[in-house]
Amino acid sequence: MAAWKLAPALAAGNTCVLKPAETTPLSALVLAEILQQAELPLGVVNIVTGRRFNRCGVVDHPDVDKIAFTGSTEVGRMIQQRTARVTNT
Repeated sequence: MAAWKLAPALAAGNTCVLKPAETTPLSALVLAEILQQAELPLGVVNIVTGRRFNRCGVVDHPDVDKIAFTGSTEVGRMIQQRTARVTNT
């Protein structure tokens, strides 16, 4: 699923930050190895692993233009609330 979201964003010339679920970090890291083998430039795709998405700073950063999310309703609501605050300030 990560590749489904990354591919069009990269094709459009964007850089990406991928925060995999805490239960599936290894598949994201394997994807990072594949991207390295494809010689994607460093920094084009950044993978942030860890337990809490709401602490990684991506949602609250004013330079983030798009967030694509797949996951629980609870985290989706948190992202929606926090991005609404960022865009309205």
